Amino acid sequence: MTELAVGARVGGRYEVRREIARGGMCVVYCARDLPTGRDVALKVLREELVQDPDAGRRLQREAKALQLCRGPNVVELLATGVQDRGAPYLVMEMLEGRTLEGILASRGTLSIDDTVQVGAAMCSALARVHDHNVVHRDLKPGNIVLVARAKGEFEPCLIDFGISALVEPGTSPTTTALADAKITSAGEFFGTPEYVAPEVVQRPGVIDRRSDVYSLGVTLYECLTGTVPYSGGFCEVAVKVLLASAPPDAAMKRPAVDPTLSAAISRAMAASADKRYGSALQMQEALESWMKARGNLVASLPSTVPPARTIVSLGPAAEPAGVQRRRYPRAPYVTPVRIVAAGATPVRGRTEDVSEGGLLVLAESQCPNNARVWVYFTSPITGSAVGAEATTRWVRDAHGKAAVGLEFMTLAHPVRREIAQYVERESGR
Repeated sequence: MTELAVGARVGGRYEVRREIARGGMCVVYCARDLPTGRDVALKVLREELVQDPDAGRRLQREAKALQLCRGPNVVELLATGVQDRGAPYLVMEMLEGRTLEGILASRGTLSIDDTVQVGAAMCSALARVHDHNVVHRDLKPGNIVLVARAKGEFEPCLIDFGISALVEPGTSPTTTALADAKITSAGEFFGTPEYVAPEVVQRPGVIDRRSDVYSLGVTLYECLTGTVPYSGGFCEVAVKVLLASAPPDAAMKRPAVDPTLSAAISRAMAASADKRYGSALQMQEALESWMKARGNLVASLPSTVPPARTIVSLGPAAEPAGVQRRRYPRAPYVTPVRIVAAGATPVRGRTEDVSEGGLLVLAESQCPNNARVWVYFTSPITGSAVGAEATTRWVRDAHGKAAVGLEFMTLAHPVRREIAQYVERESGR
């Protein structure tokens, strides 16, 4: 099977609408489930890996992990199948929202309360994930989606279990499962360097649930301070963590952070796993204790009852200083994008939201500010290729990437009408 075009059908019932994202192993599409009319996320192997048995087993392992971890604050697996050439595919719920990575890129930080609520939600999700003997191994802002559930309310959802590991029961560290060992190259590291615990680099054959706790601690630290505590490659970050006299203190960068909260997040980032929380549930209890003390506990999630969904009341995003707010309503929208400026190397990235007036883009590299550019993306309903002239209204640096506010200068009327229909539909959900 070649790259899936708009209108292609998979499994006889999933009709491709547009591409959402592309990784090293898989491509994710927005597809329509024809019998139900529901939009779903369709994850398939890249063309060059269709005949690779290891890639197929990884996708099947992801499906098993998602099935085991089914519940609130984790993306839902709806179905699995096999393409004509024998390659597996996954069908998941379509999460129309913005990634925490994109939100931080455009805003810089979250409010303290929002940060703690996101943390409590992810602790709840991780507790269930770990109880089912799964370790995520790639928790980071890019794998947390804040899905709009009601006006002004968002549900944090953990996504992308592509490099998760199925481990032995219990809470102790475990050696890589046999199924993982067959599809893992010697010395291969998993995850994103800034969010990976040092023991992952020191002992790549050992899987520890507390490594996910470390990754969550770094994520919350970034939510509060706008920066990661350590940057660099895998080994460079691991050395910095191990050589630090103490875990980083968010209150040192943001004095408004309560010392008790800062200490709770610092504990999650301890260099030694034995000095972190023993479980995600313990970390959740620490965050909830802080919320109770503040009198703003949104959802208590005791382990003795089925967990409720944790909702975040995310405030409206503010445009950078000196930039007029957009005139048109917007809606979350994810699709690959390419920005081309005269005399500059094209910049690739993905959209985070769309309106009749423009796009919010998370670019993979820096982009010129206050520049006339051409932007190429996929329309939200028909999936047609769109090219439009735009201006970069604002650009914000984000750890080597950039959040870019694009304003359309020329946009074909049918595309503008389609975007308006999409925004209206999403706003009415």
